[in-house]
Amino acid sequence: MKIERRSDKHLICHMWVMFLFEEMFKDVLGSIIATLITAAITGIVAWLIIKGNYKKLTFASKMKKFGFLQTVSVNEISEHEKRMIYFHSNEIKIIYVSGNSFFKKNEHYLREALARNVNIKILLAKPNNAFLTDIERMEKNRNIREENTFISDETYKIHDFIEEINKEYKNKIQVKYFSSEYRLPMIIAKKYEDDVRTTSGWLTVTLPPYKSKKHFILRGRYKDDEEILESNEELNFIYMMDIHFDSIWNVAKEWNEIK
Repeated sequence: MKIERRSDKHLICHMWVMFLFEEMFKDVLGSIIATLITAAITGIVAWLIIKGNYKKLTFASKMKKFGFLQTVSVNEISEHEKRMIYFHSNEIKIIYVSGNSFFKKNEHYLREALARNVNIKILLAKPNNAFLTDIERMEKNRNIREENTFISDETYKIHDFIEEINKEYKNKIQVKYFSSEYRLPMIIAKKYEDDVRTTSGWLTVTLPPYKSKKHFILRGRYKDDEEILESNEELNFIYMMDIHFDSIWNVAKEWNEIK
């Protein structure tokens, strides 16, 4: 009887130990599985984030090679950027269709630049041009231009406006007029410092019939080194803007040639 009781006790103890072991094993196994699941989810999320950021970084890196600092913006040129253009640049080049809205907003900046004897060149669309008539029709069809209002009238007003400003300053705003096709508005600012010329550009992407109030702005910069830029396989868009402006300027007409 004593032996049987001892066997029963051993059996009960053994079963209890096995029960505890199984429970502990379940807990440990559950903990391991939970940890692995958490690690897997974290790894997947991290991979997705890295993949997305890598694409963004690759895109940003590629755009930087093309000369862009800030790829796309729907904002106006900031006050900080305007001060950089008109208060610190040595040369400014501007293209607009009529420039009516631009001159209203930036008259005091232009005056500041003229007071510093900055060289300013502006290209505007020739009045009474065929493509201006097409733009006017498109705008009227979209109900964003009133009847009996014309871009050419805006150009005449801007011409008189510039003439009045030029009377006040020794250095004059130079203006020429293009007639071949629609040109995207742009501003190019050059700064000369310690024998290094830095060219910054702002290209306003706006397509008729939308007016310049609805647009995107591409911003960029390059250090002037034409030999390197011309031989570089990668395109620099700001450099292309600069060459584009000069090419139009060389064939555009002065006011006395078009009136």
